[in-house]
Amino acid sequence: MEDLKIFPYTATSLSVVGRLIFMFLIYRNKSIFSSSIWVHYSIITNYLPMIVRSSIELTLISISLIYY
Repeated sequence: MEDLKIFPYTATSLSVVGRLIFMFLIYRNKSIFSSSIWVHYSIITNYLPMIVRSSIELTLISISLIYY
């Protein structure tokens, strides 16, 4: 039973490292800025599928940044 205590610590460590890598990639790729531009463009062109996709992506990125 003592051997199983390492799993929660390992999972937590991997989760934190994965989140840091994700946040770095968002920063490096400027995903928030590009998603905002796509939302603006899709509203101007009145293209609903792109509005939905870009809005969802922007929302998820924002939630991830707020969560972290």
